[in-house]
Formats: sequence, structure tokens, C-alpha cells
Amino acid sequence: MRGTRTAAVGIASAAIVFLATGCGVSTASPGAGQPTASPSATQVPTQVPTRTQTTPTPTADAAEKSPALSGVIATGTLASPDGSTSGTIVLTAADGVVTATIDDFRSTATGQLDLDLTPYATTATCPSDSWRFVMNGVDAEPHTWSLPISIEGGPFEVDPSYLRSAVVHVDAATGTAGPDGCVTPVLAAAPLTWDVPDTRADLVVVDHGTRAGATGTTTSTNGALSTYTVTPGDTFPAIRQRFALTVDDVEYLNPFRADASDAALRSGTVYNLSAANRGVPPA
Repeated sequence: MRGTRTAAVGIASAAIVFLATGCGVSTASPGAGQPTASPSATQVPTQVPTRTQTTPTPTADAAEKSPALSGVIATGTLASPDGSTSGTIVLTAADGVVTATIDDFRSTATGQLDLDLTPYATTATCPSDSWRFVMNGVDAEPHTWSLPISIEGGPFEVDPSYLRSAVVHVDAATGTAGPDGCVTPVLAAAPLTWDVPDTRADLVVVDHGTRAGATGTTTSTNGALSTYTVTPGDTFPAIRQRFALTVDDVEYLNPFRADASDAALRSGTVYNLSAANRGVPPA
């Protein structure tokens, strides 16, 4: 069968949402089927100056909340191991929504197909078994339909280039391990090439020292801050002051932990501080 397929999903809450397995929209942590290949950064800065900011705003700055998304923002070529499925993934932004389309779609599969956006590379084992954003309802009949996604509150609220791949799978097959052992057997996958503005090209996090409400420990890689581990008594305002970060900075660096509020703080939780590692799901 051949044609153009379009799919989208509505956002149920103001936080970024992912699935571990199954259908629908919910928040989940990676399970036992987590891909064995960890993603690296989609965009790795080479040498950039440290941004001058010592007293971050305690609330999100709407002007810098997300990049200005317009037109075609990502593309990718679908490929399947057996050659049964092919097409071109196109993500387009317009009027506050993002629409995913599969152009020139060919497949021997029948029934409803789902399209996942995942931070894992297409070479990862079972890339849709763990962290993924599900776009339900791609009908396998030869016609085109468009159900746009609201940008607000979803994966496109922050720079979405951490989502490295698009994966197509048969909805009915989800939950039943296939020959490859994946709970969500992959029909076809495409590495995504993003074309979105880099709104934080100068973001290099600096530790300005422990203080009341921000006494947790950090890790570094090659002299650059990598992570911060929450300790009892921490608060987000104090943590943001310690590292000179706004709420939006925290959400940009941690798209899998988008709730930058005290209610979300848990002792032992690890937050990413490296722009190069924002696409690596938490363990």
C-alpha cells in the first residue's frame, strides 16, 4: 500500500510525557527493556563562552520557553530490516501545532500503526521499549489524515532535537515480544535531522558554590559539569541560584524531568547539567 500518512497526539498535561510500553499518554520510567545503546547528544557544542547570569529569574521566561518553530522542523528516511516498509518522515510546525507526516509510505503491514519519537538511535536495541513519545493512530489504509499536536506542554515546548529517531510499529503487536525480543517490535525506523533554532548555544553551566537549599553533589566530565544529585532539604530556587539557571534552562537540560518545581524534587534524583547530554534518558 502507498500514500501519505499523518498522525498526532493530544497532550493531557502541562508536563512532557513519555511511555515505557503500551499505548496512550502517561509519565513513565524506563523499564527492563531499555535499549542497550545509550544516545549521545544530537548537537554537541564545541567551544562556547559561559553565559553571564548570576541571579536567575525564579519563574519561566515565556520569551525563551521554546525555539520559534515554523515550517519543516525535522525529516528522516524510514528503513526496515526486511525492506517491507519505507517512506519519509516530515515534522512540520504551523499555527502552534506540530504535524507528523509519512510521505511516499509503502508497507505490507496492516492495521493501525503508531509513530514513536524516541531519544535513542535507530541502531539501539528495542528503541521503542523505553522512553518514547507516542503518536497514535496512523491508519494503514491509503489515505491522508492530519491530527495536529499542541506544542504547549509537549515535547516541542523545549528544543526537541534530543529526539533522535522516529519509529513505526504495529499497534496490535505492542506488548507481545517479537522475534527480536522487543516488547514494541519495530516495523521501521528513521534517524531524524532537525532544523530548529538553537536558543541556548551559549549555555555552559557553572557551579557558584553550595548554599542553603542546594547542598547536593555534582559530577564533571573533562572539566565540565555533568550532573547534580538532589540531597534532603534542597529547593529548586536555591539549586537554580547555585548554577545560575532559569526554570527554562532546567527544563531544556532535563526534557525527561520537565517539572522544575519543589514538588518534583526527590532526594537522590540526578539532574543533567550538560547541554551535550540532554538527550540521554535518566537511569
